[in-house]
Amino acid sequence: MLKSYHSLNYDLQFNRRESDSSLKILQEPFNQYSLLDISILPSILLNFLTFFCFQYMIYFNPALGLLEGLGMTETQLNWVWIAYYATMTITCFPLTIGVLFISRNIKLHLVCVNLLSTGLLLVQVFSTNVNYFGVIVCMLGLLQGLQIPLNLLYLTKIYPKHALEIRLAFIFGISILLSLGFVPLITMGLSRREYDNHYLKGYRINYLILFFIQLLALLFNQFQLPQNVYQLKKLTHINLKKLTQQLKSDFISLNFNFPLSLRQIFSEFVKFPTYALFVLVFCSEWLIKLTFYWHWYFMPQSGIMGYTTTGPSIGVGFVFFIISLIATAIGRKWNARLTVILLTFIASFVFFHLVAFIPQSSSKIHLGLNIIQFSLNWTLKALLINFITINSLGNHQTIMNLSLLSISFYLVNMLSLFDWFPANYTRINTYYPAYLMIFIISMFLVLGLRLLFGRRNGQTSTREQDPFSSYKYKWDQIDTLGFRYLI
Repeated sequence: MLKSYHSLNYDLQFNRRESDSSLKILQEPFNQYSLLDISILPSILLNFLTFFCFQYMIYFNPALGLLEGLGMTETQLNWVWIAYYATMTITCFPLTIGVLFISRNIKLHLVCVNLLSTGLLLVQVFSTNVNYFGVIVCMLGLLQGLQIPLNLLYLTKIYPKHALEIRLAFIFGISILLSLGFVPLITMGLSRREYDNHYLKGYRINYLILFFIQLLALLFNQFQLPQNVYQLKKLTHINLKKLTQQLKSDFISLNFNFPLSLRQIFSEFVKFPTYALFVLVFCSEWLIKLTFYWHWYFMPQSGIMGYTTTGPSIGVGFVFFIISLIATAIGRKWNARLTVILLTFIASFVFFHLVAFIPQSSSKIHLGLNIIQFSLNWTLKALLINFITINSLGNHQTIMNLSLLSISFYLVNMLSLFDWFPANYTRINTYYPAYLMIFIISMFLVLGLRLLFGRRNGQTSTREQDPFSSYKYKWDQIDTLGFRYLI
């Protein structure tokens, strides 16, 4: 008891020192003003304006929607979003790999990308021309692909002591998945023919749930860095002469340096395994989505249209999900967890394509492959839930962190091709709340099992068995600059 008391007292003192030092960093005035200081406010305002305009078009004027308003067919709209996914993925993936090697001042680049991105979003909302809409969406994908790594790099430059893997992975995963949460809602079609009175009440209730989740995402995405709020306070103390001088130096110092050797990339990914995992999952989701649409439009006779085998496949897959969730939660050997997750994803991806190419006539083969594919996919979801829950919520203190992580996985599931099909709009409206509850309950189950089996062995924490504990996963030490100031 005495030992536990001293340990707790030490943790509290350590966390207090960390918080004080973090607050000191925030209160230190910058020596010079930069373009970032005056760009934060319009960027935030444009994002909020775009968000509410977009929601107004979809929710309060559902008969118009995007399809009739632009005069686009569903095929045209889906091809636009395919181009958006491809552009953003192609742009984001190499830059995300090399982002930690950029050594120069990137404030100006970040500001330009943010302002152009929000400006294009605003133009997109009021666009009425089909051709212009497609071009704007592709440019938007390019800019947002640049925006992700630049924001990550800026964070590591501002707070080098706190640039740990969980910080990078958390912001990367949450920002991207939540900011893209509305895209599948559009691709699934909000046209007049789907919006009939039979589904009116249930659709509005489910959409309200999505609306509040997206609003939470927007708030988190805009105020995830406390320095944003701090810079807003500085807007009232801008010295135009200093600002002009800083702008000149920003333009002069435009220089990118990418020493991208394989050894450096591998060493950085070893240091940040969770960050690498999020990059892998994010890029692979869009790769699968593109191949899915290829099967959907150019191979309609393939097995991907086989809804007859989907029901039993989901049932068996969910059983594997529960088994994997419990087994990995109480497991002791976690050294190969990243390898297992990677291999599970590859196997699921392979079987997905096998199912797509097997015709409906081979019903038994199709059913068997589909069951294997769903089982692998749900097992992968269980592994990811365990991995993120155990590694980012070691002290189990903040419910807000848990809810945000749950929402992130809920959106991963929403964006996953294995759990929804674009032609079946009515079933999807009932899936969202059910999957959200599944993931929230799963994370509580993982935490409970880890605590239960840890104490049974005379331990008060499961952190000692974590091979990555040397990277300081403890949330209190990592998040002194994060949610503490938002709660």
